Amino acid sequence: MKSLKDLLNMFKLRAVEDIFTVILLYITWIILSGDISLSALLLGLIISYVAVLIIHSYFTRHVSKNIIVRFFYFIAFVITLAKEIIISSIAVARLALQPKLSFKPAIEKVPTIVEEENKLVMMTILGNSITLTPGTLTVELDPGEKVFYIHSLDIIEAEDKDDLREKMFGSLETAIRRAFK
Repeated sequence: MKSLKDLLNMFKLRAVEDIFTVILLYITWIILSGDISLSALLLGLIISYVAVLIIHSYFTRHVSKNIIVRFFYFIAFVITLAKEIIISSIAVARLALQPKLSFKPAIEKVPTIVEEENKLVMMTILGNSITLTPGTLTVELDPGEKVFYIHSLDIIEAEDKDDLREKMFGSLETAIRRAFK
């Protein structure tokens, strides 16, 4: 049976681990509510803390801590994703506006070079990011082999797998590895 001191120490450690998640949820609350009155700020803080007590998972603590600590890398990832979405939108618009539709859809097997630590999280974020860019859709990912199966509107001509990975992911893969390390 644990003593009261052990339970308090465990609670303190949990509060320290969860503070990043509380901060991230609280900032989200402030942005989404748009209300900076004292009552709204207190309500947001209480709701953020209660949500963390209910959820309390390793994933939320780890990702939240990384977002706060690695904030600039996260912002760089968001900017990179926005840039890739704009570039892909222009490319898809060009394909669609051509008088003769000459694109060749294909499903490509694309390897990734994410690290083993947080591999599944990074692969999920990368797959979702690829799906957000027009003209591509992540069909499946295989964490064991570290490969994606991606449907693209037009087949990508590549010399080898590394060239294909570079053309498909662009700078997204690097931005994700930095932001969610």
